[in-house]
Amino acid sequence: MKKISRNQLQSLELQNEHTYETQKQNPLLALDWGEKFCGLAWTPDGQVCLPLGVFERTQIENMINKFAQEKGIRKIIVGLPISGDGTENHICNSIREFVKNFINIDVEWSNERGSSQATISPNSERIDDLAAVHILEQYLRKQEVSQLKKHIKDQQ
Repeated sequence: MKKISRNQLQSLELQNEHTYETQKQNPLLALDWGEKFCGLAWTPDGQVCLPLGVFERTQIENMINKFAQEKGIRKIIVGLPISGDGTENHICNSIREFVKNFINIDVEWSNERGSSQATISPNSERIDDLAAVHILEQYLRKQEVSQLKKHIKDQQ
């Protein structure tokens, strides 16, 4: 494990504060796509992830547009069920076709494999919105790690 100096640590802390301020200005939406139901989650500040609800797939486009307008969302993180060997399946094609309808929302993809299993409900309730929270949390962690790695590399 590499040790870092006090100055590097302070620099990382400052960057973390800067990252928070940057993300705070960019609310994000996350989508967990399902055959019949879809889950939505959002983060107002890049720190806290909140479920928005579970919706029938026939309603999801309207709900995404509604939340995007209400909450000022310009980017959606969409979960793709990538197989363990890294290949996409037929569901991925359906999801990619669906997001072509988005006009004013940028799309980023996230591997959602395991998101539903990570949020299993003991009483068989729909948990698609919690799976969307999981997708969003994974995306934010990945972004934070990437920024920290870049910052450490820049400091060397």
